[in-house]
Amino acid sequence: ATTEIYTLSLHDALPISNNLRAALDPSVLAMSCEVLLKELENAAGQPILLVIDDLDKSREENAQADIFIDRAMAWIRLPCGVIATLPYDALFSSRANEIDQVWGDIQVLDPWTVPDLVEGGPWDESLQPYLGLLRGVGATDIITPHQCRKLAHAASGLPRAFINACGTCVRYALEAGENHVRDYQVDLVLRDLTDKWRGRLNDSDYKALISVLDSGGSNVPKAIKMLRDGILIRDASAAEEKVFRLASWAVPLVEAYRKRNESRPAVAE
Repeated sequence: ATTEIYTLSLHDALPISNNLRAALDPSVLAMSCEVLLKELENAAGQPILLVIDDLDKSREENAQADIFIDRAMAWIRLPCGVIATLPYDALFSSRANEIDQVWGDIQVLDPWTVPDLVEGGPWDESLQPYLGLLRGVGATDIITPHQCRKLAHAASGLPRAFINACGTCVRYALEAGENHVRDYQVDLVLRDLTDKWRGRLNDSDYKALISVLDSGGSNVPKAIKMLRDGILIRDASAAEEKVFRLASWAVPLVEAYRKRNESRPAVAE
């Protein structure tokens, strides 16, 4: 039988500070969800699966462990599962084994395929998910397939990053009094993205990124913030040595940092 899938975002369900969230008993919320799910199941005449999306919605480590490990039984009573968008073992570090014991095999979502920046036409298979998003909101007359390709390449497989970039392009077009996005507006959005992070990343951020890339992913906990922000991307479907990669727009920033370090004079010990 077909299974109806509903999603519950912990961030949306409990829109309070992480410190207060850690002190809450999720049992009441879980009981309310249980009643709601039974009503949905009766109305749909089909089984219901609750997907908790996702582990990193709460960014305070104590709250994460409290909600998903220490008081996980409040959720396990429901027909539910957990989906993560970044490696949960890096997120929970030393308590990752406990997560495995409580929740079993947690599905970590892989990013979409990244279209080549130059090759391929509008029927390119890797471009279809992105064009599908545009068609879904009637935006194919506003953003061309070529512009979609550039934005999809910059998004590096992250649907949220693609949607945000498209929204910014549309805003620029509206501000300019245009009825569709111009190429220069796409270029401006991509430049803004790089410029924004050029001012935010510091030496420790660059070192964490390079450590993960050069080690094949063995130092991921050091770069967990960059994983959350979409600067570092995990793609388990890629070749083993390329499971962790940079977002395309971040590559020039990291390469420039490497060159700056190479040109610095060695410091005598």
